[in-house]
Amino acid sequence: MSDDICVAQVLESFSQQERGQFLRFVWGRSRLPTRDRFTAKMRIDSVSISEQHLPRSHTCFFSLELPKYNDERTMRDKLLKGELLRPCIVSISASC
Repeated sequence: MSDDICVAQVLESFSQQERGQFLRFVWGRSRLPTRDRFTAKMRIDSVSISEQHLPRSHTCFFSLELPKYNDERTMRDKLLKGELLRPCIVSISASC
């Protein structure tokens, strides 16, 4: 496994729509406020779980728990899958 996989490089490969989905996943909104009104920095924590797991976000804290993926493609696929599944997970837990 490489520790050199850079989240920024993966995010740069995203389309504008995918970047919006990523922001919604980690922050709860698809756009950030202007720089003068937003000073929070996203926190990314590496977690020691299997790369089979999806990333996990905490929108209240603008943070992301990211398993140690072996390559950029896997990270990209898991981030996109996590982003797309989040609305389904939230709606399921809200209905319980």
